[in-house]
Amino acid sequence: MDWTLYWFMFPVAIMVSTTAMMSGIGGAALFMPIYILIFPLLGAQYPFETTVLAVIVSLVTMSFSFASGVSVYASKRLIDYKTAFGFLMISVPMAFVASMAAPYLDDTFILTIYAVLILGVSINIYRPRPVCLRQRSGVKGWFLTALGGFTTGSASVGIGEVVMPQLLGRRIKGGLAAGTSVFVVFITVLASSIVLGFQLSQHAELKIPWNVICYTVPGVLIGSQIGPRLQGRIPQRKMELVIATLFVGIAIATLLVVVKKLN
Repeated sequence: MDWTLYWFMFPVAIMVSTTAMMSGIGGAALFMPIYILIFPLLGAQYPFETTVLAVIVSLVTMSFSFASGVSVYASKRLIDYKTAFGFLMISVPMAFVASMAAPYLDDTFILTIYAVLILGVSINIYRPRPVCLRQRSGVKGWFLTALGGFTTGSASVGIGEVVMPQLLGRRIKGGLAAGTSVFVVFITVLASSIVLGFQLSQHAELKIPWNVICYTVPGVLIGSQIGPRLQGRIPQRKMELVIATLFVGIAIATLLVVVKKLN
């Protein structure tokens, strides 16, 4: 295992984590395209053997990132724990089930879930805020949270992307919404990474790429301290639109990869 191969992921991880902490959206949504779209372009030695390895790297990395971010938001008293636990009662069991199944899922299935999810998130972000305000409660909110928990366990992304709009839809202010979302993401991601890590340990042919994690973890620990301190410096709506535009491009590129794999 070449421990210097992924050195460039250290500064990349800082930037990704900073953005995630500022927006409340899971950084795995940005890490995954790096692993599945960018790495294959860098050379034959970079791509992971299977997509599930990209998932576990994202989950482990974001566990550290969001743990650090939670500490900052907690110190500022910007976490609504009662609201957070309402989401976690749904997201954690679904993440557990998905993580148990992830090693047995086909790569194209995982990639399709990821692409469809972030495309749906981007479309929702583009919609005018007044429309969103009345759509994040009751059965629909439970379904979205369950879906986010499942996709987090299987594709490392989803819970932050569905929780943050719901919090804003309840008219919770940006800082408190971001902190609460970060807490929900942390617990859900932590549960997913523990279960999936155990699952992968049972498959001798799948080696967790620690030579990536050794750079991403320190990077996200730094970024997760920067992001909360910058929260609010950039207008929330402007940041959302930039992220949504990026997600559209990533979703299209990921679906093209799926089509190529199927052919």
